[in-house]
Amino acid sequence: TMSSSEAQIHESVKQVLVEFKNEVKPGSLTAYAIAAMKALNTMIAVAPVTTFYELEHVLLDAAIKSLCDTCDEPSVSSGCDVYKLFVTRGLDETYDNFEHCRQQIVEKGKRLISLFEKSRTDIARRFVRSMHDSSVVLLHGFSRVVMQVVEEGIRWSRRGSGT
Repeated sequence: TMSSSEAQIHESVKQVLVEFKNEVKPGSLTAYAIAAMKALNTMIAVAPVTTFYELEHVLLDAAIKSLCDTCDEPSVSSGCDVYKLFVTRGLDETYDNFEHCRQQIVEKGKRLISLFEKSRTDIARRFVRSMHDSSVVLLHGFSRVVMQVVEEGIRWSRRGSGT
């Protein structure tokens, strides 16, 4: 049987999977890595842990393992690794007030997610600038990121900002 603490961790990990699946449902153009980061950040904000060690080595590791086991997209694994390194780097693990530490982690996570999301817009702008009238773009395969970049590029070209 699971202890109360283990049961809470298990429920938090299950919630990460629900959040992730909601972000990447059919029709969504959210990148798998970004969806995983958002799910982890949401979990950290409300997780039933009281120490940095529990957060990093118990909860975060379990959630990342579950995400990677659930989705075999390589970007999920790499996105989770980048997220964990980014949000935990440079934190003082000896905070007397763990909630302050948690708040810093969530804010760092939001900044990282925003950075990743903004990079798509930047890529789209560069894509449109390299296009000429009557250009043909050949896409092979399907990528949520590429599809979003193409859509952004079309929006930019319609506004005239990309040329």
